[in-house]
Parts: sequence; structure tokens; C-alpha cells
Amino acid sequence: MLVKDVLRSVKSFLKEDGFYTSIHGVLLRPICPGFEMFVGLNTATHRGDGVIGINPVVGLRDSAVENLIAELAGHRGSVTLSISLGYLMPERRYVEWEFGTADPVLAASLRDNIRMFGYPLIESLASRGAVADALKDNRMTFNESRAYRLPVVYFLQGKKDLLIQDLRNQLDAMHDRTDMAAMEYRIFAERLESKVRNAD
Repeated sequence: MLVKDVLRSVKSFLKEDGFYTSIHGVLLRPICPGFEMFVGLNTATHRGDGVIGINPVVGLRDSAVENLIAELAGHRGSVTLSISLGYLMPERRYVEWEFGTADPVLAASLRDNIRMFGYPLIESLASRGAVADALKDNRMTFNESRAYRLPVVYFLQGKKDLLIQDLRNQLDAMHDRTDMAAMEYRIFAERLESKVRNAD
């Protein structure tokens, strides 16, 4: 199947740079202790011409943040920060690499663009302070992800007052919501506040 052959080709080049496939099936590369670069290969296969489109996404995984979210929210953590590679390139827009075959030259080009435009930014974010700044600026995140991750970062930084204020803001914003996502967030917030009290 073409999509499998294309992904296998792209992954083989990324693995030359030290990426490995995690137990959750995502590509990760260690940057420094506790921080890993993430690459996602989003595929578009619903095309009439039979071409496979790949939109690479790059990001950072802060393992302490994601492990604590997994503990408190009852589901495994994911990627702390992420962005479509095209928005880091001169085009500043969504970009797809189009594969009609598992072309190794095109696969190498995709990897080279990840190297050129993804590596410098992601490596610059490999610290707790940089992660906090990116989350506060809403860079490389979305509201639901930020709502979980920023207070956890504050907890790990020992910034109790900022943590409590951020949780209060999130809970106030969803005070009249009764959907599952809101209920799950309230449970997470309660568990995190309990952890803060126990750490005092």
C-alpha cells in the first residue's frame, strides 16, 4: 500500500537523525534529559489522483508535564507543544509533500526541511521556562491543551499562586458547562489543587 511505503521511507530518514517510534506510535528524538522532539506525519489519502499528501507536524514533549497530566487526568499525556512545519517555513502556511510513489528523494527533502526549520525552534524550547512562555503566548498550542499544561508547568516550577489563578480562570470560563470535557477538567483541577496542598 502506497501510504505505508511512503511513511516507511520518510521514517527511515528521520531515524538516521535519532528518532525512534515510541510505544504510542509517535516519532520522538531526545534533546536533553526530560525533553524530546516530536514529529507527526499527517497523511491525506482522499484524493482522486492517488497521490499521498504528508503534512509534517513538529513539536516538543516535556515528559514531566505529560506524565503528570496522565496521572491527574486519567489518560496518557501527549505532546506539550506542536505546530505544522509549513508555518515555520518561508511560506508561513499549511504545506504538504505530495507523493505519487515512495520517492526517497522527496522523503529526504521532507526530512531536510524538518531539519532546517523544525530542529532549531524545537531545540530552543527544551526548558521549563521556554515551555511556560510558549504556553502563555498561545504559541504551538490550542486552548484545551493549554488549559491542562500551563498549570502543570506552574506546579513543576513551584509557582503556586499562578497555578491557582490559572485554574480559577479556566473553571470560571466553563462554569455553566455540563459536557464531558468540562467535567473531566474539573476532576483534573481538583486533583491538581489537592497535589498542591499536599506539597505545602
